[in-house]
Amino acid sequence: MNIKLEFYSVVFAIICLFISCTRDINKTASFRDIFDHYRDQQGITAFSIPPSLVGLIMNQSDEGDNDLATLMKDLSAFKIIILEGNGKNQGMKDEMFHVINDFTLRNGFNDFFVMRNREENIMISVKENKDIISEAIILFTGEEGLTVINLRGNIKPENIAKLIDSGVIHDIEGWYIR
Repeated sequence: MNIKLEFYSVVFAIICLFISCTRDINKTASFRDIFDHYRDQQGITAFSIPPSLVGLIMNQSDEGDNDLATLMKDLSAFKIIILEGNGKNQGMKDEMFHVINDFTLRNGFNDFFVMRNREENIMISVKENKDIISEAIILFTGEEGLTVINLRGNIKPENIAKLIDSGVIHDIEGWYIR
């Protein structure tokens, strides 16, 4: 009788372990899980750039990009997911918007900047600790597609504001327009 009880206990433990290891993208606490989930799907372009590399490139470019170069030096992660805009991807676009929106609400992000009109939406949500932003999610949606940028590090709020004012957001947003 004890062998049978031990067998059922082991099976139950394995099932519980298996269930706990499966990730529900709608309940994740990490943007990395979202990135990993979508990066290999059809119609998606996803890439992660070492911030130091971007900062180095920015240092070599125009003087006007110094604010962006400074922001990049403060980052520990820079990830981008782009959903190509064509009529076939509307369901994926709606799903991704829902997943990102739920992720920011569930994980203590606050709205930093929101712009909505008929053609496009730009939303920047941030997770702050005192006067430093530890993570920012920048989400662009439009008829052409969807772009999500994840920034992590020790970011000063004024650097995010400079990023918005500089027009870089609109330049990045244009990456998904083909």
